Amino acid sequence: MPAEHRIATDHIFCLLPVLFIYVVGLHAFYKDVIKQMSNSVSVKKPLFIPYWIKQLLIRNQLPLTAAMDLSALRKVASIEDLVLTLCMNLNTTPILGYMSSESCLFTHWLKDTDSERIYNQLYQLKELHESGLEARLYNQVNAHPQLSLPYEILDVSSDVFLIVINPGFFGSPKGAEYQRQLVSDYLKQWYGYNNYDTIAQSQFFEQYLKQL
Repeated sequence: MPAEHRIATDHIFCLLPVLFIYVVGLHAFYKDVIKQMSNSVSVKKPLFIPYWIKQLLIRNQLPLTAAMDLSALRKVASIEDLVLTLCMNLNTTPILGYMSSESCLFTHWLKDTDSERIYNQLYQLKELHESGLEARLYNQVNAHPQLSLPYEILDVSSDVFLIVINPGFFGSPKGAEYQRQLVSDYLKQWYGYNNYDTIAQSQFFEQYLKQL
């Protein structure tokens, strides 16, 4: 081998460790960037409301995001409406088939001191009003001809799916079927916003596997 070729080859072998370190460092850098980007994305969570809250907001020309704001909602909703909305999120069994702790209602309703005071007052009235959910919402006698779907899943903000429950479905003989359908549909929409690891660790996914 000519001397100049041997020198060039030696230079290449000398540079290999440096190149290897550079590639490993670049990989680690981008891995860290991707991890930071993933952590910065808000995890969307459900918030459940009865259909009449949605109608109330529309009638008062308020955005659906007002359902997340207790101070705004109390100006147009009755005490009973607020208590029943609270009860829906405290006990999701009639809607999902299991007791979920994933509702973000509490995060949004307890955002300041005044809201906490109102929330505590509503919570004290829970036992007095919670039977109203069966009477006004779940019981099939409440079915409304203009509301043909059991629920709506609405993408209202960067961190909330608003789930509107329509009357007469979840207390009917097909209630369990609607529960399975809601869990499945929610996961389909949720998958577009959250990574697989987040979804796989959720109660929704655990319930979905049980329903298979």
